[in-house]
Amino acid sequence: MYKHILTQHTLLDVAVLLLYLYGILLLARKFREIHPRYLRFFLLIGVEHLFFTFSYYYYSLGNVADSVGYYRTVYFLTDSWKDVFGQGTLFIYFTLYPLIKVLHLTYLSCFLVYSFIGLLGFYYLLKMAIHINNNHWSNWYYILLLPNLHFWTNALGKDSLIFYGIAGITYCLYFKKKWISFLFPVLVVGFVRIHVLFFILIALAINYFILSKKFRTGQRILMAAVFILSIYLLFPFLHSGWDFQKKIVWKSGLNRCRM
Repeated sequence: MYKHILTQHTLLDVAVLLLYLYGILLLARKFREIHPRYLRFFLLIGVEHLFFTFSYYYYSLGNVADSVGYYRTVYFLTDSWKDVFGQGTLFIYFTLYPLIKVLHLTYLSCFLVYSFIGLLGFYYLLKMAIHINNNHWSNWYYILLLPNLHFWTNALGKDSLIFYGIAGITYCLYFKKKWISFLFPVLVVGFVRIHVLFFILIALAINYFILSKKFRTGQRILMAAVFILSIYLLFPFLHSGWDFQKKIVWKSGLNRCRM
């Protein structure tokens, strides 16, 4: 019934696609100072990622996909940006709202925006891999060309954002960036999947406090007990938060449909 909304195209689609291609070139040029081979390799990653973006876009038109639900909800049922501010699914609506209601981007253009965010995750991973290998080429880099990696990290939805966020946090940690660099990827992961951020922070805390040689055995045991207790106390709260967020989304959609 609403398929024409998903398949409509405008001149903005062309503009967004050109910006996407320009973004690939800008990111690839950052590898030129290391070696031209890495520039060509990232261009290959970018082209493959774009190919699977169109593949998933057409796949979503004829199959059940969360991307379609996100776009339709914002397009038809969302009237205010502040009403969809929240965690999880609400955050996808929140990020989509200005793209659809303000910029009037089509379903395809929104797909391209989220796809490019996912591509940034591959940029971070390749940067780290090259540095770990002392700028030497390795055939292991071809792992970044695995089709399933690109198929699930380009869609309009949570996967592209969470992939970018985790890769961004790892990149900032590895290169010891300033705290301000952590802010955006941490917020993205936290708003998309708060439990993922929760366990990332626990892992970092364990690595710093428990495995660090700066602390004595007794201090490590005490901190380990604190972490375990924290998990025990906070996990029910996180679980109830997920349920609460799902109820808000379901009730909001139900009430609007009745209206």
